[in-house]
Amino acid sequence: MKRLLEQSLRELVACNSVSSTQEHLDQSNRNMIDLLAQWFSELGWRIQILESPSATSVKKWNLLASIGPEEADQPFLFHGHTDTVPAQTNAWKDDPWRLRIQDGRWVGLGSADMKGFFAALRVSSKQLGLPLRHLKRRITLVASADEETTMNGMRSLLHHSALVGSFGVVVGEPDPADSCGSP
Repeated sequence: MKRLLEQSLRELVACNSVSSTQEHLDQSNRNMIDLLAQWFSELGWRIQILESPSATSVKKWNLLASIGPEEADQPFLFHGHTDTVPAQTNAWKDDPWRLRIQDGRWVGLGSADMKGFFAALRVSSKQLGLPLRHLKRRITLVASADEETTMNGMRSLLHHSALVGSFGVVVGEPDPADSCGSP
């Protein structure tokens, strides 16, 4: 599973999903949303891709992926954002969109905040198998846009029927105190 985790993270880091209120830096997150949709669809999750408001002319997207009984009330949520801050390329020794191992750590733009969370969730889901017939509660993955800038992605989902009345939520955002600093 470690190989799948590394490959998953490598593919996510390669997705340039920079969020910025400056038009010339802002990127769409659609490549990452499509990759997540493919992975979780292959694992039996139901997929919804929804356009999100954007602070620039660049189109942004949110993903809702659910598994378990559709009619079940109170889903359990996993939430993460798909964007990264702009890469300050002069601070990087190598290509920020290429995963590499440095001092025993996987390094690449967004590898800790948030792409590692999505890679781990993919591997966990694959390993567990999450048989639909045994789930009593729906599980929903929320992958939102523009957390690093405007929070427009999550704001647009606040009242979405798939999230209302949720039982609980795991937010994959790392603790800033655990940050390993600049690459």
